[in-house]
Amino acid sequence: MTKAEELKILAKIEELIAEAGEDSYIRMTFAGVPEICRRNIEDDFGDIPVKDLEELRKKYDADLMRKDAECGQKILRLEHENQALQSNLDKATENLEKYKEICHNQSGKIAEMQESIEACGDCMMDNEKHIAELENEIVRLKAEVYDLERKVR
Repeated sequence: MTKAEELKILAKIEELIAEAGEDSYIRMTFAGVPEICRRNIEDDFGDIPVKDLEELRKKYDADLMRKDAECGQKILRLEHENQALQSNLDKATENLEKYKEICHNQSGKIAEMQESIEACGDCMMDNEKHIAELENEIVRLKAEVYDLERKVR
């Protein structure tokens, strides 16, 4: 078959594709193919875009599978990290609850100590009052002793 005959057949194919309509699946599927055919005929070249597309698809699928595996590994690593973080959070929460309980107990003890201090303060005030009364009594008794000594002399 000559190049001219092949170009004539290609022209018929282009007409059929055009007849299919602007939005047809046929036109979408064959988009760019007549141009490649024409180039192959004119340049005596055997470019087969479908094979190129299949090779690209295989490469894309391999890349996709590799990236999917990488993502799976990352997910496993992140899940492991998340479990470790959750464990740390649980321990910290548990410790926080223990410290809250200790603080609550200590605040109760502090309140008891404050009451004891206030009671001691009241006792000290009573003792100081009693000491003052005793000192007054001592002064009164000394005065009596002085008066008695004067009478005896």
